[in-house]
Formats: sequence, C-alpha cells, structure tokens
Amino acid sequence: MKWKDEYAIGIEPIDEQHKLLFQMVGDFRAVLDERKGERTYGFLLGTLNAYISAHFGIKEQCMQQHRRP
Repeated sequence: MKWKDEYAIGIEPIDEQHKLLFQMVGDFRAVLDERKGERTYGFLLGTLNAYISAHFGIKEQCMQQHRRP
C-alpha cells in the first residue's frame, strides 16, 4: 500500500496519521516478506492496535467538535 495525495482529507494531523498508518502497513509487509514475521508479529500487531485506537479516538473527537455524524 502506498500513500497517494488523493487520499488526503484536508485535515493535516489526520492526513499525517493516515500516512503513518500506510508506512506501518508497509513495514509489516516487509517483515513478512523477509520471513521475520514470527519474531515481530505480536509487537507489530500490538503497535498497530494501539495506533488505530488512538487514531479513531482523535477522529471521533474531531467529528464531534465539528458536529459531523
């Protein structure tokens, strides 16, 4: 997965988080391709889980602040 500017929503902090998410997915793919997934699988999934939880929390706050459903 590669980030494309067309994915941007125009809210810089959110767009930067999306770019980071794409990078994390790419890093995870690289680890799997190098056959190192078994050693890092739990760490990567834990990090991704924490990141996604924080990201969606921020998005929800932003939506509430701007009164968007």
